[in-house]
Amino acid sequence: MLRPAPRNLGIDALRCAAMLMIVCLHVMNRGGAAATARGTAVSLIMPLKVLANCGVNLYALISGWVLITGKFRPARIVELWLQVLFWNLLIAGVGTLMDPGCMEGFWLRYVFPLTQKCFWYFSAYVGVYALTPILNPGIRSLTPRQAGAMVWAMLLLFSVGSALGYAWQGDPWGIASGYWSCGCLPSM
Repeated sequence: MLRPAPRNLGIDALRCAAMLMIVCLHVMNRGGAAATARGTAVSLIMPLKVLANCGVNLYALISGWVLITGKFRPARIVELWLQVLFWNLLIAGVGTLMDPGCMEGFWLRYVFPLTQKCFWYFSAYVGVYALTPILNPGIRSLTPRQAGAMVWAMLLLFSVGSALGYAWQGDPWGIASGYWSCGCLPSM
């Protein structure tokens, strides 16, 4: 039986690095830094972009490891929503100070990201977290052979299946490459 893992500073440092990669990815993609790069800047930004693309997956792996070894607390969803709310309001406030008209229509989305189809990672995390009381016992009861089969099945579904889905119809999971186009951010 898995026991809650003690705090691991290496994992925490890796999580901080993953968060930094995600911020870089958003600046490069959503912020337009990669699209506007010219000349030698391209040779500097593109390797950084490739590295930063790993940040989301790395953060997801760390979150999964922490969820499988942690204890389910329903209050965690409220805590996470309050963190998202705090940062959304801070960013929206700064945006409003810089350009008073730029945040019109975004306040409702920033306060209720789950119901407004914004922030896909937050929505996915809440969904998975709500299912952990069911998923964790099932995962813990798998034999090593069953766990290996499940990993291969997930790799095929989410790697090969996603690649085929993009080739046939584009964006098979409806996540817009991590940027839902619901208007949560002003369009670039």
